[in-house]
This record gives sequence, structure tokens and C-alpha cells, in this order.
Amino acid sequence: LGATLCAAVASVVSKRDAHDIPSGTLNATSMLVGATVLLLAALAHGEGFRVPTDAGTWAAVAYLSLVGSVLAFLVYFSLLKTWSVMSLSFISVFTPVIALVLGFVFLHEPLTLWRMAGTLLILAVACGNLGSLLLAKGASRQREMALRSAIGAGPGRLVRQLFTESLVLALMGCLAGLALGWV
Repeated sequence: LGATLCAAVASVVSKRDAHDIPSGTLNATSMLVGATVLLLAALAHGEGFRVPTDAGTWAAVAYLSLVGSVLAFLVYFSLLKTWSVMSLSFISVFTPVIALVLGFVFLHEPLTLWRMAGTLLILAVACGNLGSLLLAKGASRQREMALRSAIGAGPGRLVRQLFTESLVLALMGCLAGLALGWV
């Protein structure tokens, strides 16, 4: 819960106060602060500082550093400048579900009842959040719908338009998720 709270506060503060700072600068600062905190926590816990000796570990560290951190946060901070915090937060909601599926497929980890219940809970919360986001967006489009209705669009046409927009958005999200899943 602490990590979720910190991430939420950081997103809101970044959106509000750091919109003029380039994404690269935000990313570098975040990485430096995070690395410093983790190093100090490791030293305080008695872990020490060790350098990996085998090539496989270096490859994993390089991948996680470049793709999983630098690239991911550059995209995140770039999206934060144009998307709302609420919209962007949906990405992080699905991370545990994706991890569960990838662990099942690639690591042959068992799908226990507790894991499935947790996945369903995450998806239920995400659906609730998405519903409230769509309601808020619908309220902001009230004038547009009134205008379309005034120029002759019937209720069926308005419903078809909204359904088509939602379907295209869902398909784009699905394709993006599949593409990111293969990276």
C-alpha cells in the first residue's frame, strides 16, 4: 500500500508541478533518487554492495535497467504530460495480472485459488474505476451529444457511436497489451 500511495502522490505532483520539465530530466532524477534510497536501504540492512560476475546477470540487469526502467519511465513521463493521472494509472493496475499470467505461462507457476481471487479483485476494481472514468467523460460530452441530437441523430445512432468508440479503444488497448507482452 505504501508503494501505491507513493506512486499516486508522485503522479499527481508531477502532473501538477513538473509539466515544464523535460521527461528525460524527470526520469533521470527519479532514477537517481530511487537508486540512492535502495542503496542506502541495502547498506542499512547489511546487504553490502556486490557486482555481478556472470554474463546472464549482467544481461538481466541491462534489460531491466534500459527497457524496464529508463524506457518505461520515459514513456510514462511523456504520457503524463498529455494524459490525465487517472487514465495513466490504469496501466499500473494491470501489472500484477500480467505478472500472474506470465508466471503461469513461462515459469509454470500454479494458479492457486488465492491468486485467481486476487486477479478477479484487481479486475473488478479496474472495471469500477473505468466505469467512473467513462461516466466523468460522458458528463463532459453532454453538450456534444445534445448538439448531435439537435441536428438529427437519434438515440440509436448515439449509442452506436459510443459503442464503436469504446470498441475501437478496447481493441487498441488489447493490441498494445499484446505487443508489449511480446517485448
